[in-house]
Amino acid sequence: MKIYFKIFLFCILIQPSFCLENKIYSISVCTTSSKESANICKENILKTSNLEAFVQENLNKSYSVYLGKFTTYDEAKKVLNNSSNFIKKQKPFIKEIENNIKIKEIERKIKEVDEEIRILDEKIINVNEKEKALAEVQRMESEKVLADELRKKTELEAQKIKEENKKALAEFQKNKEEKEKSFSRSSKNGK
Repeated sequence: MKIYFKIFLFCILIQPSFCLENKIYSISVCTTSSKESANICKENILKTSNLEAFVQENLNKSYSVYLGKFTTYDEAKKVLNNSSNFIKKQKPFIKEIENNIKIKEIERKIKEVDEEIRILDEKIINVNEKEKALAEVQRMESEKVLADELRKKTELEAQKIKEENKKALAEFQKNKEEKEKSFSRSSKNGK
């Protein structure tokens, strides 16, 4: 399943990026030293713009927030000129960005999907283990029922044996008493 999903992602996300022109422009709105600050800037941009905003980590470990992706410089300039006051206050500029940003985004998404797949695999394993445990519990319950039935049967047999022993003891007592009576009569008659 994993390989098919990766092939699907490649076909949908990566392959079209090879068809793009080599030059892509974006509006660099702000650069910060922390990812949290970059995300705050991104949220503020999204409040005032309908375009995509994204954060990119730079080589010096700073974070740049970009607005939009444009195929021409003029298209980016037009959007910048019509941008909100918040964006203009950040002293934005148009920057040519590389196609590898798209590839990095896709790689990040693939990593996220891989992590989701790993989590799902763990859940499947847990479900399988739970099913095995449930089957074991059911087997043990069946054995318990059989053991209970065997115990009851054994108790009935033990009860039956006790009753037979009681009857045999009573018969033995009765025979003993009759012999004693008979012996005492014959002793009385023989005197």
